[in-house]
Amino acid sequence: MANVDDNSYSVPYLTGNDTFLDWINHYNTNIVNKLNNLKIFDGASGDGIVFTLGTDATNDPAGGATSGPDLASGIFRCSLAEVIPNGITFSGDVSIDGTLNYDLSTLELSSIKTRVHPMGGFTATSGFTFGMPARIATNSDYGTEGDYFLSKANSKEFSEVFGVVSGVTWPVSSGTPQGPYTSSNTYIEVTTHGKIKGDFSRALASESEFGGPPSRGLSAGCTYFLSPGNSGGITRVEPTIGGQVSKPVLTGLTSDVGYILHYRGQFLQASGTGGTGGIDNNRFYVEVPTGSSIALGDVVGYDPDLGAGGNAGWFTAVEGTRYENIVGLCITAPFVLDSTTYIQVIASGYFDNVNFSSYNHDPGTGVLYVGTDGKLTSILPANPKPVAIGWRDSGSTQIRANIINQNHNVSNGVPLGGGGGNGNQKSGRSNESWAYVSTSKGGATYGSAINENILINGGFDVWQRGIGINGPQGGTGSTYFADKWVRVDGVSASGGGATTGIYSIERKSFTNNQVDVYGNPKYYASLRNDCLPDASKGDYVFIENRVEDVRVLRGEDATISFFAKCGVTGSTMDIVIDQYDGTNVKITKPASVSVGTLWGKYEISFFVPEVKAAPTGKHYVGFGFDTSRLNTTLDLAQIKVERGMVATKFADVDEELELNKCRRYYQRSYDIDEQNATKTMIDDRTPSITAIDFTMSPSSDHFEKFKVKMRGNPTVTMYSPGTGYTGDAYNRTLGKDTRNSSGTFGKDGAVRQGLVGRTCITTVYARPHGIFVNIPCGAVLWDDISFHYVADADLDENMPNKGV
Repeated sequence: MANVDDNSYSVPYLTGNDTFLDWINHYNTNIVNKLNNLKIFDGASGDGIVFTLGTDATNDPAGGATSGPDLASGIFRCSLAEVIPNGITFSGDVSIDGTLNYDLSTLELSSIKTRVHPMGGFTATSGFTFGMPARIATNSDYGTEGDYFLSKANSKEFSEVFGVVSGVTWPVSSGTPQGPYTSSNTYIEVTTHGKIKGDFSRALASESEFGGPPSRGLSAGCTYFLSPGNSGGITRVEPTIGGQVSKPVLTGLTSDVGYILHYRGQFLQASGTGGTGGIDNNRFYVEVPTGSSIALGDVVGYDPDLGAGGNAGWFTAVEGTRYENIVGLCITAPFVLDSTTYIQVIASGYFDNVNFSSYNHDPGTGVLYVGTDGKLTSILPANPKPVAIGWRDSGSTQIRANIINQNHNVSNGVPLGGGGGNGNQKSGRSNESWAYVSTSKGGATYGSAINENILINGGFDVWQRGIGINGPQGGTGSTYFADKWVRVDGVSASGGGATTGIYSIERKSFTNNQVDVYGNPKYYASLRNDCLPDASKGDYVFIENRVEDVRVLRGEDATISFFAKCGVTGSTMDIVIDQYDGTNVKITKPASVSVGTLWGKYEISFFVPEVKAAPTGKHYVGFGFDTSRLNTTLDLAQIKVERGMVATKFADVDEELELNKCRRYYQRSYDIDEQNATKTMIDDRTPSITAIDFTMSPSSDHFEKFKVKMRGNPTVTMYSPGTGYTGDAYNRTLGKDTRNSSGTFGKDGAVRQGLVGRTCITTVYARPHGIFVNIPCGAVLWDDISFHYVADADLDENMPNKGV
């Protein structure tokens, strides 16, 4: 039957060839059915619908309005009314051409969402998960500019949050992601405001601050902060460590519902919560007399004898006068507010990107003193007053600096404690110690507080390698000596750029009743590397302590304190920060130190540069000294690196605890006083108690668990306790090394074989927890076997000309 239900269907004409039967069928099928389907539709306006019928009369305009163009006669129009009294639900997308006006007081909007497309397509999109805060990179230093990344509260740049991931969409086939991926089917849904509902377990996966298992969902009423340790993570514990950002992200309603909070994050400049603020910057505004000559960049002070009143007494300091009245650095030009003139002064702490060229002055970098014009200068004046430590990025005209306003302690132009043998080091003050100098020789304690030493073996208590413990040990090249301490020799390996002289390392002992160095230290390191470095070759010799993880102290203020003396008064060395991210090395020298011939304590604060690249491999940060220019002996003791700008006491060391810290990187079976590759026997047949001893089983092997789990898979060397021979074991039953046992007989007449060219003890597996040892020859069933081992998993990257 023809489709007579279709309003567009037209009844066809008959032709002259059609029969009478054709006419009947045509009439019954097409015409009658078509006529039967005709209806007259009527309707009444109401409930938001307007019906209008065009007539011959005037004033029946389209849309039901009282004025406007007439609707043509016979045209029936249905439209929405200007006011719809009942609710309407749209099941699909709605587009509005024109202005959408609505009353916010009656608006119910659960959330505001947007779709974003990371530049990496599906690969980048799949890294996002529900509940994770997301950010947009602002410049190439923190990701591709304009691209989307997960947020993290470990820095100001990474902690920016524009919304929380509420959905991730990509095409899936049989449960597996399957392309092609397009902008319409592959995207991230980000909620910027309002309610969000779903499974938060992935965003909370690293949250275990309460000692229990990872959280499975939100807790009602709890505020969740951006996590400083997990990209895209949220946590109930507010970040408190300097360099982190306290940024609330959402509040929990139920386990799977939360409300997004768009609060401004607070960068923590020191340890403490977002409510306590930082302590590193000390900036404030003060009144100065109208017409004051104080200018931007002046070192300023206050002297009440210069005048009376709230806006008098402030002056520009110059070299050699009123050092005791210096307050800090003027960092804004004088400005007027409500008829009162103000300047801003920074008295201590870090300030960033000050463009000194704006007033035609470049103070230089390094230690900055008060100049004759009241400005900062890096040129050492005759009567020095250290005020700041400055540095700049390569090619930049803007200075970054720490204001330290160091006590000057000058007498006739010569700093006290200058190492010239005048004994003033005992006061705890040393030449150009331009950080905050402690009031006591041991260091400031502020009650009972003693900061943790970032360095392991900072007091040179552990010397497992035995280098220099029996007198000066010569030889050039890069080497560990005391545990965690490395001499990095970039001179003898530089291709002949420098002339080298005496090289030596020695462990020396303090006398029991010495008073020159605080506390009761046992050992100190005495080092020498005479050389004439060639700057064009990049020559250097560093003495550094390598700290695992290049991210330690990055972007933070730190202080190094140490006792030192040398063979020639006024010898100079640099403080060195050596940051290695697994690929690149960044060397920073924040300060120079002039060392005297008597023991003196030195305390130096500095800023540890940020690390931008993601670290890989054996990455580390080294803290120490560039000794290339010394050309004399250097004695070092009690070296401490700590957070903040105040040096605290070097705490007494538990030697066993310090040894175990060192064993994570280098450990051995020998006793602390036994040397590697030496004979360690109690009598003619019995090894020392420290030797590893086991009885040969049918499997000819032995598992030995390490005393401390190591940093990684170590390199292991075996030694015989009977002779000290390398790569051998001692057959205690026979009384000989295993390599010398060939042809002898064991239990039940078993013949021992010490095969030529074959190692009689091997390390089958060496793992962080221990070693699996095999005895392939030199012993038979029930023989007692003894051996020593040395396992090395230390940070041995960037050691040119490795030697002793």
